[in-house]
Amino acid sequence: MISPSFVCGRNQENILRGYSEDARIASHFAYIHPQPEESFVSPFTSIIMRPGALLWNDQGPLQQVVRESVEVVIEGEQSGIREALTTISRDNVTIVFDVGGAFVPGERVTVSVKEGITLVPIDQQHGGEREVLGAFSWRFTIASRRTAVHYFRAMRELASTRSMMEARIGGAGEDEKNRLLTDFKHRDARRELGVYWSSLPENSTATAKQRVIKAYKTLPEDYPAVDVLVPPVKGKTADGFIVVAPLRHPDVSVHQYLLIIDENGEPIWFDRFPNANDGWNGWSTRDFKVQDNGLLSYISATGGWSVLDHSYEEVRHIRPKNGYITNDHDMKIREDNHVLLLAYDHRGNVNFLWRGTQVTNVLGFVVQELDDEDNLVWQWNGWDHMHGAMQEIQNTTGQGFFDGEGFFDQLHANSVAWTPDGHVLVSLRHLSQIIKINRKTGAIMWKLGGIDSDFSFEGDDPGPSWQHDARLHAGGILTVFDNGSERRPPWSRAVEYELDQKKMVAKKIWEYRDNPDRFGVAMGGFDYLENGNLVVNFAGVEPDTNPFYTEVTRRGEKVLELSVEPGMAYRAMKYPWWGVPSTRPQLVMDEKNASLHFSWNGATHIHEWRVYGGLDPETRDLITSIPKKQFEHSILLAETPHSPVNSCLYYRVEAIDIEHRVNRTSATLLSPWCSSLGAMCLMDDAEKEDCAEDKPSLDAKECKSRGCCYRPPAASSKDGVPWCFRPRQRAPNGACASGRGRANASWKGIRREQCVAQGACWRETDEVGVPWCFHAGDTCRQTDTTRHRAIDCGYRGIHPKECISRGCCWSSEQESCSLPTADNAWSSRF
Repeated sequence: MISPSFVCGRNQENILRGYSEDARIASHFAYIHPQPEESFVSPFTSIIMRPGALLWNDQGPLQQVVRESVEVVIEGEQSGIREALTTISRDNVTIVFDVGGAFVPGERVTVSVKEGITLVPIDQQHGGEREVLGAFSWRFTIASRRTAVHYFRAMRELASTRSMMEARIGGAGEDEKNRLLTDFKHRDARRELGVYWSSLPENSTATAKQRVIKAYKTLPEDYPAVDVLVPPVKGKTADGFIVVAPLRHPDVSVHQYLLIIDENGEPIWFDRFPNANDGWNGWSTRDFKVQDNGLLSYISATGGWSVLDHSYEEVRHIRPKNGYITNDHDMKIREDNHVLLLAYDHRGNVNFLWRGTQVTNVLGFVVQELDDEDNLVWQWNGWDHMHGAMQEIQNTTGQGFFDGEGFFDQLHANSVAWTPDGHVLVSLRHLSQIIKINRKTGAIMWKLGGIDSDFSFEGDDPGPSWQHDARLHAGGILTVFDNGSERRPPWSRAVEYELDQKKMVAKKIWEYRDNPDRFGVAMGGFDYLENGNLVVNFAGVEPDTNPFYTEVTRRGEKVLELSVEPGMAYRAMKYPWWGVPSTRPQLVMDEKNASLHFSWNGATHIHEWRVYGGLDPETRDLITSIPKKQFEHSILLAETPHSPVNSCLYYRVEAIDIEHRVNRTSATLLSPWCSSLGAMCLMDDAEKEDCAEDKPSLDAKECKSRGCCYRPPAASSKDGVPWCFRPRQRAPNGACASGRGRANASWKGIRREQCVAQGACWRETDEVGVPWCFHAGDTCRQTDTTRHRAIDCGYRGIHPKECISRGCCWSSEQESCSLPTADNAWSSRF
């Protein structure tokens, strides 16, 4: 990455031999961070040591470090002796020192390890003897102030994220969340819960399905509907749900989404970022996926990776250590919860010429491994190991690599992964190269691709070009999404190589190119599915975008293809995901059509819905049961006994799992009549006095604040305009009627706004026995000829206060709550 003169005169051969320039260190430790005589070290660096003379088996080391035997002195030339928290990682042999506070930029730091670090056998079964290590020391140099500014900025962002994380965790309902997760976390979602339903009815089209999704009332209006270009071929696609984060070009300001969808584009779960991007500010690839530990992860709006459990709650927030900046291309979490991530290392004091341009600011990269407690246990920095990369870049005929902040991005690390033998694989896009790094020593074991490749390619295979998503599988199989940016003409493919690591030959054994060829200038991915199919993400950059998900068989048959238009995606994959949300099901009413719409964002275990409604909030009737087959379901209520027209009804839905248990209930939804002044709003158009002459587009909330009735357009005789009007029996001047006929609508302590909100009149008076809050103009006076036409407005045992609050009339004599009707009552049209 930089010439030898930039790193204290050391050459690459010495680095590859490990720490052989210091025999005392080399004899005791296989890995030390920071390296001896390393410069440009972060002011926030951890110090890490791992003994080298260890006994190992397939499960890991057979010896462990005795914590009490570790004693070091860490001293900065300017900051003095530093206190540090000593931790032994879960592997029992990696020693981590977290120094309190930052080192001074530019200072030299000495680490002195005292004699006595002791290794003992983990158990007697494997044998081994007690071993005591001798004393040694080494030095390194902290980055200058010009470079260190980037580390300080990253640490400020980290502090902000921690505060936000603590605030969210503090308000979580852990008991309820744990109860739900316990029921499902050990199940096979595909077989037991039947979660992979087919949401596309037979003989329907993908376009029809997209229209249905766009009509959902429980989705945001800007939800990015997915196009199904190739419908799923029955019996040939893999099980699972597709995880993807649709993107737009940074020049387009939108709210980004995280999506989990089925293979017909039907939503399973979505999350909408609260703030739209402003150019590159707020834009990210999101790197949304399911990790090997079964949890979701994505690049959060505050930087770093947010990790979500199966209730979609954040359970971990991962950031690079030592003040490095998040690289949003890739991060992996193993089953043991160890993390492998990429980070940026900006340096501002490098000087060289590239095509006649003076370059001083360079964007390097760092690989870090964190354990399950977020301790940094391994770090590899390209500045220390990739000598000569500058010269390679200067000799290439490729494109320019300046990023948006003016830094020269000469390597562009865009994927990282553990290898089956425990080492690390990194893709370097701007070198068209993939490197394998020794996890124990940090040495580069081999390079594949680029101008100094250790491998040759069998036959006429061109090798990777500006690639993404490199993975090394068992048996020496390497998979790569090859963007092909430097080929003329350019074309992209998914390719599999069989690596002969003795002869150093890469043999192409499979590839997939679309017909005609597709070219994804950036982004992209390639991976295996459980049934043997393969997923290719052709990606691209808007407006020249490709399908984000193409599922093919080994024979190259395309069995499913999805895209989002307009837009693109970094990559997408299908996983056996299941979710039990911590939120409640959502229930909304379409007032225009008198219909209920309901969904539960993220729930994969629901077998059916039960819909309830009635006048009594405690004893509602079962309206219907509906098998769950898609994200949102709905029912029409008009012309049914549970119609919301002219009635105050309470609705709720229950989510029922496959074992017929009530898993979660929605919040109670009241019909519009309940909150639009009730009985006082029943009148003919001729009796209505317009409250919104000054503002015809008045909404329900503002109308109610004026003490008036509100009916949406379809519920009003006034076509196309929401009608806001005063309650009936008001005098022409808008004042409430007075005198005899007042029906008490008050209770002790009632306030003016409460009185008006229930459709009654308010007038302060000193007259004894005359209520301040009342129904005007004999509204509630019933004669023998009209009582039989009254509509029941309550339930047995209803309290007078609740009756009145509904805008209905309470009869002390009859102990009844009712709504009087008349020939001129409001039509039942909705």
